[in-house]
Amino acid sequence: MLPTLQIGPLAIQTPGLILLLCLWLGLTLAEKQGIKKGFDPGKMYNLSFIVIVAGVVGGRVAYVLQYPQAFLASPLSIISLNVTLFNLWGGIGAALIAALWYGQKAGFPLWSTLDVFTPAFAILAVAIGLAHLASGSAYGSPTALPWAIELWGARRHPRRSMKPCLLALGSGLPIGCLDQNPIYRVEAFF
Repeated sequence: MLPTLQIGPLAIQTPGLILLLCLWLGLTLAEKQGIKKGFDPGKMYNLSFIVIVAGVVGGRVAYVLQYPQAFLASPLSIISLNVTLFNLWGGIGAALIAALWYGQKAGFPLWSTLDVFTPAFAILAVAIGLAHLASGSAYGSPTALPWAIELWGARRHPRRSMKPCLLALGSGLPIGCLDQNPIYRVEAFF
C-alpha cells in the first residue's frame, strides 16, 4: 500500500495525513450544519478540540494503566509518538466524558449537537477505512475478484477497508436530507 508519502527529504505517514484531512473536512461540514442550526462556531471548535485531546490523552493513560510494566524501565516513553501505545476504549470513554462535560457547559442540546456532528462521524468512518488501506494493516483473504488489491505478494479482498466506507455511505445518504426532512434528525426520535 502507501504507508509513507515521500516528498523530497520529507516522509509523511499517509494514514495520519488521511485522518487529518478527513477530520478537517468533517469539522468544516459540521461547522456549516451548526451555523444553520444557530450554534456558535467557536464553541463547536472548542468542543472538537477538547474531545480530540481528551481522547488521545485518555487512550494513552488507559494503555499505561493496562500495561504499566512496559513503562517501568523508561517512564518518559509514556509521551512517545508511537500510535500503537493507545487503548481505543479508554480514548473513546475519555472523549465521551469530555464531550458531555463541555457540551453541558456550553449549553449545547445533546441531540441537535449529534445532528450537527453527523457529517464528521461519517467522514471519519471513511477516513479510518482509507487509513487502514493506506497502511496495509487492513488486509483480507486472498481472492481473484476484480476489486482485489495487491498486498504482500498476493491479491487480497479489501473487506476491512470497505466496511467503514460502506457504513459511512449508508449513514451519509440522510446527511444531505437533514435540512429538508425533519424525520432524518436524531432529535426526531427522542
